[in-house]
Amino acid sequence: MNNKIIGFCVIFMIIVVILFLFGIKYKCLNFDNTINLSAILTFFSVLIATFAFIVTLNNSNNNQKQYNEQQKQKKLADERNQALNIAGWFNGYSDPSADRSYPRAKVTIINSTNIPVYQMFIFMVPNKNEIEFEKLNNSGNTSPHLIKYLELVKPGETNTEVNAGGNFAGGGHDSVAILFKDASSKYWYRSNFGSLKEINQTQVFDKFQTNSIFGPYQQYSN
Repeated sequence: MNNKIIGFCVIFMIIVVILFLFGIKYKCLNFDNTINLSAILTFFSVLIATFAFIVTLNNSNNNQKQYNEQQKQKKLADERNQALNIAGWFNGYSDPSADRSYPRAKVTIINSTNIPVYQMFIFMVPNKNEIEFEKLNNSGNTSPHLIKYLELVKPGETNTEVNAGGNFAGGGHDSVAILFKDASSKYWYRSNFGSLKEINQTQVFDKFQTNSIFGPYQQYSN
């Protein structure tokens, strides 16, 4: 028996005692040689009605809590739904003979929803390990030279190029991690291994400050 049921039972017993004493005080219940059958039936009818009221109230509260929890879960699912349909990946390098300071990675971004996402940052990170948001650091994968800023990503496919680190020993190459803001102005980070995580604005601000990524972000669009 859980604590709620115990609590209701205690309340019910208190009510029974109160009604019982009330019946004696006002002589609704007589315990002399004469049994007031009508009064006893009335008393127990009141008890049954009171108990039914308590049970109904308890069920109503439980139903309301379940409904509220369902609505909360639905809201969370709806908020996450857009972010789940945003992804990006590495498509190889562009012409290596071009005279550039950095190799250029070809990147594809897919927005499978019917509304855009905003303020997307594309990070070129090594493919050997998953780079979670907390692991983005000054070792190179958040260098201002190796990111791309897209003010808006419309529904469908977007192809772009990003400065990259290039191939490295052991068959390593660049991979893609993205940070973006959904239509509800919530930030999401999808790692290069595909993991999706909601990131609060303070975390984003602190990460950018630590890694010298300052606005206006349009400077990272090229």
